[in-house]
This record gives sequence, structure tokens and C-alpha cells, in this order.
Amino acid sequence: MKKISIHYTTLLFLFLSLIAGMFKDMLILYSIIIIHEIGHIIPSIIFKYKIKKINIYPYGGMIEYNEDINRPLIEDFIISISGIIMQSLYYFFICFLYSNYIIREYTFVIFCNYHFSILIFNMLPIYPLDGSKIANIIFNKFFPYKLSHMISILLSIIILIVMLIYNNTINFYLISALLIHRIYIEYKNHKLLFNKFLLERYINTYKFNKHKYINNYKFNKMYRDYNHTFIVGNKKISEKNALKFKYKIDL
Repeated sequence: MKKISIHYTTLLFLFLSLIAGMFKDMLILYSIIIIHEIGHIIPSIIFKYKIKKINIYPYGGMIEYNEDINRPLIEDFIISISGIIMQSLYYFFICFLYSNYIIREYTFVIFCNYHFSILIFNMLPIYPLDGSKIANIIFNKFFPYKLSHMISILLSIIILIVMLIYNNTINFYLISALLIHRIYIEYKNHKLLFNKFLLERYINTYKFNKHKYINNYKFNKMYRDYNHTFIVGNKKISEKNALKFKYKIDL
């Protein structure tokens, strides 16, 4: 519970909604958000990811991890997709209750509106939404880590601009302000994350099944889920030795 952080905009949103008499709406909305986040938390615990903080925003939650970038892509994918799966299971459960006359049609309609809105919104490839995480994982299958991260940032900006052009509601402007802030943080940390990616490779030993050869010391060509050998002149240099040369350190 100490890791849960409720953003001040969420508290403001709840306060205004309750004043407007939308208690049931908020109860349904945040039950969906909580179930969705539980979907991420369960595989995170199974894969032993270190959860740093669970942020609750008006549009949903975001889990921050204190974890290696070089964790297997399949684990990141399962964690990213599990929120959507858990939310969908919750939807089918509510459908079952509705079909057996346990909940009223009015409540069911409210639930469906929030469920599909959150589901579709969360699948947008905009940081820090699940859609962006899934898109980034796919990019990492075909492009080096550094390029994949920048493509994800640029895609987030493009999609958000398009959304702002075609959606001019006040609520979306407020949500967009939070998204812009998160995208800016991601862009600001781009070089830092790349250096973290490289340092992890030097400090730790990862056993990947796939391998790539890279000409010269082009570290920006390194992929996730791959081991690398650098070809410099006629010499083959291991990944660790190449990184040792880059940072000129001896740990």
C-alpha cells in the first residue's frame, strides 16, 4: 500500500465528480482501473520485477519499476498485455452478472461505457499507455534498442497531436497535459536510458539465445534479447570488452 501514489489531478477529478453526484460512476470507473492494474501486478510478481511505485491518474494507473532494461522482451510483453486481459475478464464477469439479472441495465451501460473507453484509450501507442509499451516491444524485435525507444517517443507525439486535432473536449485536454508531461520525461531520459541499457550489459551477464555481429564500436546498433560481437578491423571483440573500452572502466 505504501507504493500506491494518487496523483493530485485524480483527487481533484474525484472531488468534482462526487459533487456532481457521480458516485456510482466513479466506483465503477476506478474498479476497472484497479482490476486493470492488478493484471499488471500479478505477472510482475511472478517474474520477480521490483515495483517502485503504483501511480493512479484520472485516466488509469501506471506502474514504475526499479528493474533492468535488459529483462526478456517476452516478460515485458506479458506484463503489458495482462492488464488488458484482466480488464476483459472483469468485463465478462459483469456480463455474466447482468445476464443473470444480478445488476441493473443502467449500471451495466455505465460499466460498458467506461470499460471500452479505457480499453481503447489504453491501446493507443502514446507514452505511458500500454499501447506504447506493446509497440515499443514490437519495435525492439526489429530495431536496435536506442532507435526503438526514439521511434516510440515520436509515434507518441504524432498520435497525440492527431488526437488533439480531432478531440477538443476539456477532459481530453487535461488528460493530454499529463501525457505530454510523460512523453517529455521519456524524451529527456532517452540518453540516460540508453546508457543504463549499455551499463547493465557490462555489469551483468545475460544469456540470450540470439546473436548479432556489429561493425566497429557502433553501440547504438545493439538490440535487446541479443548478445553481440564487435568486428573492429580483423578482430572480434566481446560485448563486455567493447563496453569496457567505451567507458574506460575496470570493475
